[in-house]
Amino acid sequence: MSRARRGGSLAAAAVLIVALALAAGAGLGKRSAASDPVPAGRAAQGEHGDHGGAPKPTETDGRKRSAGGYTLVDRRTSFRSGRRGTLAFVIRDKRGAAVRRFDVEQDKRMHVVIVRRDFAAYQHVHPELARSGAWSTPLALSEPGPYRLFADFTISGERYVLGADLEAVGPYRPRPFPAPAEATSVDGYDVAIAASGLSARAASQIRLTITKGGLAVTNLGRYLGAKGHLVVLRRRDMSYLHVHPSAAGTDPNVVEFAFDLPSAGAYAAFFQFRVGGRVRTAPFTFGAS
Repeated sequence: MSRARRGGSLAAAAVLIVALALAAGAGLGKRSAASDPVPAGRAAQGEHGDHGGAPKPTETDGRKRSAGGYTLVDRRTSFRSGRRGTLAFVIRDKRGAAVRRFDVEQDKRMHVVIVRRDFAAYQHVHPELARSGAWSTPLALSEPGPYRLFADFTISGERYVLGADLEAVGPYRPRPFPAPAEATSVDGYDVAIAASGLSARAASQIRLTITKGGLAVTNLGRYLGAKGHLVVLRRRDMSYLHVHPSAAGTDPNVVEFAFDLPSAGAYAAFFQFRVGGRVRTAPFTFGAS
């Protein structure tokens, strides 16, 4: 074989080897992108840390019926408005078996929050667990319309919030979303709200001061093991936050909550406190930058 022909053959072989290597590398890159799992913490980081994109569902925000291998299966979704019925559901694991073991969290194994879609009605109930694994409680939805149910529970130290839709049959007349205010009242109790400067870019804090007739309420009782209870819902999609009070301060009529907001926007909040053995609910709204 001539020297020129041998040189041409070697060059062609070199080109072929390079092409095969590039093709193999591209294929490997595609397989890696498709098969490499996203780290478990990445979704949470996107929800709470990346404020420029669409929020990602987490296992504690109640926007999904299934999360973390658990699924909420409800037995009834429609109620007659103003009439008492029975709310019943089961939490099933990834094998379809009813879950029967739950941790005690804030004095209860299951917290169920039910909110009308316009935020005009709110309930916090604690169903009972049957030996079959079914949770149930009496329930009356006083006003017609669509509702969202949040089942808030803990298993083996991990907290989950699963959501489902309910309906109270009847003509639905949604109410306007209330504007933020510095105070609200319930049953003669006044609740001053200090919630200025809330932001999704930093830890947020809300300070609630309870008075009656201009005097500090000094006999706040414990509710669910704490001085108060707060549920926060994002207006646009009802993303759920269950917030525990901060360490007790020196003022007996002040309850503070610190938490991280998932994004900027408008929020509805429901503050519950106990006085004289009775639990009151003070709703309010706020905005976050």
